[in-house]
Order: sequence, then structure tokens, then C-alpha cells
Amino acid sequence: MRDGHVMKWMKDPLAGFISRCGARMGKFTALLVTIAMLAGTTGAGATAFADETVTDGGNVAAESAASQPESTQQSDAENAVGSDVADIAGQDVAGQSATDDDDAQCLTDDGESQQPSNEQAQSQLQSQSQPEQPSETMPEQRQPCDKTEQPNEQKEQERQVVRRPTAENADVPANGAAPAQDGDRNDHAGENRTDAVANGDAGATADDGKTGDADDADNDGNTAEDADDAEHIMRDRFTFNRKTVMRAARNVAVPQPDHTKSITYNNGGKYTLNLNVVGKDTRESHETTEKIEVVLVLDTSGSMNYCMDGSQRRCNKSNPKRLTALKEAATSFIDATETTNDTIQDENSKVRIAIAQFGQTSGVVSSLTSDTAALKSSVSRLSANGATPADKGMAAAQTALLRARPGAKKVVIFFADGVPTTQNTFSTRVANDAVTTALAMKSAGTLIYSIGIFEGANPEQQSFGNRENDQANQFMHAVSSNYPNATAYNKTNWGTGSNLGYYKATNSADDLTKIFDDIQKEITTGSAYSGVSIVDELSEYAQVDGVVWNMASMRNFGGATYYRVTGGVTLNVTNLSSGATPPVLERDYTLWYSDAGNGKIRVEFAGDYELLHNATYTLSYGIVPTDSAYTRVNMVDGGINYDATGDAGTGTTSAGKPGFRSNASAQVCYTFDKQSACAAYQHPVLQVPSANVVVTKHWEGGMPASGATLRIDFMQGGASKLGKDLSEDDELPTGEWQYTFRGVMAGDYTVTEGNIAGYHAKGNVTSVPISITRADMWSAFDKGQTATYEASFTNVKETVAVLPLSGASEGRTWLAVAGVTALVLLLAGIVGLALIGRGRP
Repeated sequence: MRDGHVMKWMKDPLAGFISRCGARMGKFTALLVTIAMLAGTTGAGATAFADETVTDGGNVAAESAASQPESTQQSDAENAVGSDVADIAGQDVAGQSATDDDDAQCLTDDGESQQPSNEQAQSQLQSQSQPEQPSETMPEQRQPCDKTEQPNEQKEQERQVVRRPTAENADVPANGAAPAQDGDRNDHAGENRTDAVANGDAGATADDGKTGDADDADNDGNTAEDADDAEHIMRDRFTFNRKTVMRAARNVAVPQPDHTKSITYNNGGKYTLNLNVVGKDTRESHETTEKIEVVLVLDTSGSMNYCMDGSQRRCNKSNPKRLTALKEAATSFIDATETTNDTIQDENSKVRIAIAQFGQTSGVVSSLTSDTAALKSSVSRLSANGATPADKGMAAAQTALLRARPGAKKVVIFFADGVPTTQNTFSTRVANDAVTTALAMKSAGTLIYSIGIFEGANPEQQSFGNRENDQANQFMHAVSSNYPNATAYNKTNWGTGSNLGYYKATNSADDLTKIFDDIQKEITTGSAYSGVSIVDELSEYAQVDGVVWNMASMRNFGGATYYRVTGGVTLNVTNLSSGATPPVLERDYTLWYSDAGNGKIRVEFAGDYELLHNATYTLSYGIVPTDSAYTRVNMVDGGINYDATGDAGTGTTSAGKPGFRSNASAQVCYTFDKQSACAAYQHPVLQVPSANVVVTKHWEGGMPASGATLRIDFMQGGASKLGKDLSEDDELPTGEWQYTFRGVMAGDYTVTEGNIAGYHAKGNVTSVPISITRADMWSAFDKGQTATYEASFTNVKETVAVLPLSGASEGRTWLAVAGVTALVLLLAGIVGLALIGRGRP
């Protein structure tokens, strides 16, 4: 008798009597089977109680009911009170299914099977193509591996004790619920509460240990009505199949949407940035992009014989056995896959499915195949017994995928109705071993779904305590692709990721079938881009132009405050298919601006909005260069010191051209096939115009002697920005000296010249002011020219030698006049002498 029901049976002698009769019938049935097998009987009578078999590639194994311990038979018989006797004999008491690696397993006394080594697994793969022949002799009874079997009397006494939490037994439920003999302690907690309520026990206690709270059923005695209410509550509370809009990483590359970024120059120093993304819907295009391999990992622990609501009362059509509901859901999945395969002509490209189980028997039930009839037959033969060794289920999935086709998409669907166990309590080792195996598969590109139907299964749970439901929910997240890098079951070891919907839960048979059907559609019928956002962060060389935003309407994205854009940013959609409707602002998408950093523009699509197939969505807004762009000059090298070259495809003024990057970063983020990723855009560049200043030196009276130099300085604010020593090397064919200062930015400057011996500045002009404006520079830039400014100087050669005497200028002038006068007198004397020589007086 299960310890969780001691008080129940004591209160109901009739029920106890029926239970004992059922148990004795179970023993008697098992005895008949044993006698028949010893006698080699093959008639119909023995066949009616024959063991179910599990086949995989021709392997056949059977295990007699006689090989079960007496305590197991008794528990199963008690569990089946009110059920059909034939069902008890054929399923609940009869022998267990064996796995395809039966010869490599042995069972411990706690019902845990040992998986074969890696070498054995490889050997099995090689041998599975050669079916074994069924043995004609009686199956050999399995013996415990390393443990001594306890006497049945001792086991019976242990089952009569309700275990309480102690230091040595810390993982027993806090409410004192008895551990389940089938190893599914989590389910027994709920079962005890349900049965207590059904019998009208006051103070029925839920698995959280609280009495009389909202979770407890009423005690009005109307058990049928209570059951219906509970069913509706469970449907509402425990079914989570939400649409995913969250972001997370995956170990497999998510296909990027086509996306480009370009820049357009609009004249007048204004640019437009354009970022686009192209929608793709593989459901619309009917693309078959890859082969698909699926492994259904199914829980066949003893608690799968419970009803869907967790009770052990007589199940019915609206509240069937968990195993029955699972078989129907798995069969529906197989049927849907068959429909998909009917559309695939190439046999080698069809979707293939494998079946694996974990329970008292664990392993691969059916290898990867597209033979749906064989798959459904394997599912129909599943039976429930034993603990919940989830690690062995994951190991079986890994083994099945060793036969996956190269390049195929691999998917594992893991189903469980309780926490991982070895006997009757949560096992950290089993849970973490399962997560470790799942991590290896996820790292290799396998997508893993987990489905839970245990009471309290809730993918939305955020905080966790120490109850088994908390442990179970953490475990189901960790094994799934919600957390691709999880290394252990508990939340602190999940790593990066989020609730992407790979962990699903329900307590309804109908919803369970729907979950399987939805997953089948997700992995076989394609996807579309959803949850899309585009973020463009400007560089120090660009700032928004004409963008208007509302400071009163704000939202936080990634730690930055954004304001709702009310003008200056547009989203245009082109290449729409006939009849398609473009997205609507404020319904399907919103536009945002952040002044953080150098400024950011963002378009955020609604989480459930899917980009239309082949439609191009273009985000556009204006920018202008910042002061940083205008002031980054290097006139020594003859131009602007650009720091980048435009990426290919970024526009005629950008691609392959020098310039400043318009953006620090830009990316489009999206979800496709339930996987999220971001893709970076190219980097366009912008240019700023500059001016040239041409300095020309004219000479009057002749060129200076060879080797002479004349200093020219380019001044701003009283300081020399640049200087140049002009020489005969700068001489033009026309005799002038000339030099051009290039890459000059807007501003007020002065060009000055120095002195040169033997010349003086004409008109005393030794400096020329230059005023350069951005408007002038852009005007010339728009014409494909460079704004040019000129500074001209003229130097006159001195033709009269002046003695280098010291003194005032008046003295030097007097000496010059005296010299001229003397020269005139000298000439007059010479003329007089000539006349006297001719005889004239």
C-alpha cells in the first residue's frame, strides 16, 4: 500500500478490502503467467497476459511480470482499483517493455537502468541493421547490479512510514507528502491533496504545505463538480503557449534578412540616411530549406498511469490517463508529419522521427524513420512504470541523432510529467546529467522543446524556491533551447537566454495535442521575421537634421531613454504584394529618438508584427555634419584628414570614397523560426567641403637672386596656423611665385608675408584678410568644385643704391640730393671744357 494513502484506506475499510482483493488478483495473474511460460504454453490464454514488447530496427525483448518484485505488483494492483481487470492484467501488472539496448542494461533495486557506454552505443548502431530473432526460451530474470535486494517485508514497512523532512532527508516535501513508489514524488504530492479532498477530509493540504488557502478545493462533497472546476482551472492556469517576442541567443546561426544601408547627398550640406530590411516568409514562399530530424523523448514513468489532473481515480474521456493523452498527442504529431512528407517528393528529404522513452525502461524505441505506421505502432506499445530518469531520456535522444543526415535540422521534443528521479525524490544528479547532455546537443545545433504536465508546471515562473515544482520548472527551462548555454538545472547556471517559448506546459489532454501540433508546424512549415527593430547610432561627425520628438513621451530601450518621434523620420514600404497592407504608425510600429551619445534613431515593430514577404521596409531621416567633421583638417598634407572609406553598396558619394563614418553602429534585430539575432549594417561615409587659398607673389623690377626665400604665414587669431617659405621652386612659367593652402575650413584668416632684401612691398601691403564661409564651400561642392580664395602680394626691386649710413631719413635724403647736384655740375664742367677746346670763348 502506498504510504501517502494510509489514512485514506483506514477511513474506508471497503475500499481497503477492494484494494487487497485487487492486489491478490494481481499476484494470482502473475503466477498464472509464470506457470504458462514455464510450461512453454503459447496458447491464447497465455498470450492474453503476454508482455508488451518494444522494437527498434528488429530488436525484440520481453520481460515477464514474474520478474517484478511482489511489492511492485501489489502497488500497481492497488493503483488500478476501479479499472478494467483485463487492463490490470495486460498493462498495470504485466511485464515491462525492454529497450533496444536491453543486453547492455541491468536494473538496480531502485528500478534505475544503466545506460550503455559510448563504445556500446556505437556498436549498437552498427548492429541495429541486423534484427535479432526472438528467443524461444523464457526471458531471463534481471538481477540487481550492485545492490542487495531488500526483503519484501522490509519494503512494505518502509512504505507504511510517512517521511518527514530531516537533515538527512532534506529533499522530502515540506508538507510531509509521501514519496511516490513509482519515483514521481512530485505527482504524489498533488495526488494526496486530490484524494483527501475527494474523501471530504477537512484541511486538505496543497503541495505548498498551506491549509485552507486558495489552492485547496472545497469540501462540499460534490466531487464531480469539483473535478470539473479543477479541470477548467488547470486549463486556464497551466496552459502556456504564448507568442514569442523576446530575444535570446542560439548556438545555430539564424538566417539574416536582406538589409542594406546607404547615404544620399541632397545639396546644401544635407544628407539622408536610409536603412532597409526585406521581409521573408517561408510559409508564403513554400520553401523547403532543410531536412529535419525529430526525436520524441517520452516519459513512461509509473505516474503516467495517473489521470491528466494528477489524480488516481478512475479516468475518463475528458480526463484520460496521462499516457493515453501522450500517445494521442504523439500520434497526432506523426500524422501531421506524414501530411508534410506527402508534399516532399524526394524520399531522402522527408521529415524523419525517432521515438525514445525513459522510465523503468529507457532507450531508443524506434530509430529515425519516415515510416509513420511503424512509428505509431511503437507509440501504441508504450507502457508506464518506474521512476523518471530524465538523463537516460536525453542520452537516448543523443544516441538517436547519431543517425541524423548531414546538414539536417535536428529537433528534440522532451516530455515529462514530473521531476527527474532515481527512486522517489528529486535527483540533482539526474537533472544535471540531463542538462549536460542537452547542452551538448544544443551546442551541436539541436533545437530542444520541453513539455511539462506536472501540477504547477509554469514556464512563466520567474522566482524559484526549494519546492519540487520550483526545481521542476527550472529543469524544464534548462534542458530547453530557452537557455542554450545552461550547465545545470538551477537558474543561476542557465547562462544567457530568455523564455522563448521552448518550454511549454498544460494539464489538458486537448491542449497537449495542440502543443505537439503547434511544434510540428513550427519546425516544418517555415517562419517569418517578427519582433523587428532597427537602431542607428550616429557618430561624432553627424547629427540629426529636421527630426522632431516629444520629450513628454518616453520609453527605455537597453538602458537608454528614447523620446517618441513626431516628425523628420519616415518608414516607407515598397514591393508589397497585391492586396497587402503597409504597416500603420503607432499600431504596427513606433519611431524613437535618443539623445544619448551622439544620438540614436530607432524603429520598433510590434512584437506580433511579421514583415511581409519580399516587402522592403526603409527607415529614412536627415543628418548634417557636426563641427567635429569641419574642424578635423590637416592642411600640411593638403586636405581633410578623413579616417574611413565607405563600405560597398552605401551610395555613390560613399562607396569606396574617403570620408567620415556617419554612424558609430547600426543593426537590425529580429526573430525567425523562434530564434533571435541581430545583424550589423554597412558603414556609409559623409564628406565635408573645404576651401583652397592661393597665395601669389608678383615681382616688379626683376626676380630676386637665386637662393632667396620669402616667408608666408597663414594666421588665425593672431597665431600662425601654417607657414611656407616661398622660393624659386614655387615659380610659375610667368615668373610669379605661387603656393596653395588646401583643405582650409570655414573661418577668418590673415595671410602675411615677410621681407626680402632689395625689394619693398608695393603699396606697403604685407597682409591680406581671408573670410571663408560654409555656404560658399557647399555652393562650390554642389557644383563639383572647391571654393577658392586668393591672396596676392607685389614686391618692387629697389634700383638706387643708398649708402648704408646711420641716422635719420632726412640725412639720407640730403646726401642723395647732394650727390645728384654734384653729378649735374660735373656734367656741366665737361660740356664747358669741350666748347673751349673748339675755340669758343
